[in-house]
Amino acid sequence: MARLAINHGVPASTVQQMGNWKSRVMVQRYAHLADEELCKAAAKVANLVDIRNAKKPVQKKKKAGKTGSN
Repeated sequence: MARLAINHGVPASTVQQMGNWKSRVMVQRYAHLADEELCKAAAKVANLVDIRNAKKPVQKKKKAGKTGSN
């Protein structure tokens, strides 16, 4: 959560207060852990999406036809 907050522009001092950490070193430690976990989770989701897309048949889009007769 710390990394997410920092990536979205929340100042480190604010993240430090929100996490009730005494030093910015702790903010950076938790920010790094959060970043690792997000990368792992993103990789898992990407893998699931690839698996699901591989199983789906490809469907062609229908072209919009003219309505009514001329």
